[in-house]
Amino acid sequence: MIEQVYQCLKRTGMVQPGERVAAAVSGGADSVALLELLVRLLERRGQTLLA
Repeated sequence: MIEQVYQCLKRTGMVQPGERVAAAVSGGADSVALLELLVRLLERRGQTLLA
């Protein structure tokens, strides 16, 4: 799943290199999963996540 999201971000240009991303999380299982996915993806791209 991480690879699919990574390819989508690359393809769409939704998040450009150097940009910071903010994520609001509630603490529920879906929010925590989203946060983990974003952390892994953005680290891979050398970007910062604000949560």
